[in-house]
Formats: sequence, C-alpha cells, structure tokens
Amino acid sequence: GIKYTTGAFTAQESRVIEDTVSDYIARHNKPKDLVQQWFSSHDGQRRKDKAELLPLWIEIATRLKTRPLMNVYLHLRRKFHPQNNLGIWSKEDDDKLKELYAKHKNQWTLIGQNLGRIADSCRDRYRNHLKDQDTSAVGTWSSEEDERLLDVLQDMAERQGKKTVLEAELLWTTVSEKMEGTRRRHQCRHRYFTTLQPRL
Repeated sequence: GIKYTTGAFTAQESRVIEDTVSDYIARHNKPKDLVQQWFSSHDGQRRKDKAELLPLWIEIATRLKTRPLMNVYLHLRRKFHPQNNLGIWSKEDDDKLKELYAKHKNQWTLIGQNLGRIADSCRDRYRNHLKDQDTSAVGTWSSEEDERLLDVLQDMAERQGKKTVLEAELLWTTVSEKMEGTRRRHQCRHRYFTTLQPRL
C-alpha cells in the first residue's frame, strides 16, 4: 500500500497545490480566489460543504501521491480560511485562549468561535506553544532526553502492534505527555524528524 507522508507540507508540495488549484480554476472558468471564497462562505465542517469542491481536493491528493485526502483538506483549510490569517498571537490572545481552554477543554470549534479564529489554529497554538508552558525546557536536547523520546516512541509503536517506530502512527500530544511535559509536542516532533529518525 501507499506509505503516506506526515508532518509539515514542503515547499515543493505547496507549489503542486498552487499549480493544481490554478489548473482547476482555469479548466472550470472559476474566479481566481475560488478557494478563499469557498472557505469564507462555508464553515467547512459539514459533509455537504466538503463535497462541493471534492473533485479539487481529490485532484490535489492525486498529484501529491503520498498525502491522504483529509490531510490535504485540512492543510487547505489552514492555508485559505480567512480566519486563519489574523496575524501573530498577542499575549492577550494567548491569555484568552488559556482561559477558554480551561472552561471548554478540547472544544476547539467553540473556542475558535469565541476568538474569531478557526478551530485548527486555536488547537495548534495551545498544543504547540501554551500547553506545559511552565514545565517545558528550551534549547539543546540532552542525550538522556533523546533516549527518553526514543523509548516513548518505541513503546507507542509496540502498543500499536508495530515492530519499529518507523512503522508507527506517532501521536505527538501523547508523546509530549509521556515526556512529562518537559518538551512540547512540536519540539518532540521536530527533534525526531530532524535528528533521530535519520539515525534509525
């Protein structure tokens, strides 16, 4: 079967997406800002909404070859949704996000509505920057931390019935929790893909 790619989209993948969207718009004589308009007028949550531009999502996934359809859709929603381009997060935004999370834990759609941002953006901001803010370390990883991270990943792989970490579905929020909050989820993911995975 296909081995799907995970993690951030590369510059090359972004170019493929842009070219595919342009081709689709030209073939169907649609406005240049078709995707932006679509995300502005749809919340993108209902199945009917998603199906409206399904041929475009499928065409992009087909050209990328190693990205699942839902992964493509969520990436496009982050890229083109107008509420995901509101600029940097201020301290007041972060404080409000933490307050809302304490009140509505994991209800990201509701939290996003209160902040005027999309749910994905709020979730990513909280998980990558605010969660475990008081306990997480910064800077260079020690050899002990690397060993601990690999142990956590190997344990996760085994629990999924996989022989190696390379075969496992890596759940970075869980990984960070298993690291006891000493490193945030995006730190763990970055360390693994840039330093540890090439050694495996």
